[in-house]
Amino acid sequence: MQLRAEQTRRTLINVAAEMFDARGHRGTGLADISRGAGVSKGALYFHFDSKEELTNTVLTEARERALAVLRRHLTGSAPGFAGLARFTLAFAEELRNDPVLRAGLRLQGERGESPTLRQEWIGYLHRHFSDGTGGKAMADLLAALTVGLDTLGRDAHEWWSEETVSGVLTLLGDLIAHLPDDPPPASAPTAEAPTV
Repeated sequence: MQLRAEQTRRTLINVAAEMFDARGHRGTGLADISRGAGVSKGALYFHFDSKEELTNTVLTEARERALAVLRRHLTGSAPGFAGLARFTLAFAEELRNDPVLRAGLRLQGERGESPTLRQEWIGYLHRHFSDGTGGKAMADLLAALTVGLDTLGRDAHEWWSEETVSGVLTLLGDLIAHLPDDPPPASAPTAEAPTV
């Protein structure tokens, strides 16, 4: 009996995540979720007191999954570009396959809560790369890549494909390899003096 209850709870979370990901929080009702999960509304209320509790459960799981991806692929000292590439490919795969992660990213954007999952993500990257050479720049690059993939992939899922992500990473790796060892210092453009 306990196993069946846990399976029902898991089904409700997964169906809610799929619907939140596709329709957003406002576009998803508890009746939709119970119908999609193939359970009565009473069974849903047995596991979750409200839509808010179910939403918070999806958000908590999404956060745990996002941080697990970070920990799994960004452990130890700050990785070089090859490590970043492996991580970015893994992140895109999670976006393709995990509706809970996608729903969590969408829900937090809709609800305007702080800190958002993205803010936690970027904070983790900055802390992880703080001791490495070019640490902040590398963290910023990885944040821009992953947030960009999440955002663009919502409208066109091919952004999450291995082929697209590999192509972007190959191009980026080529660009990095051709950077001069000592780039000139950045300077602000100066305005030309008007001629009289």
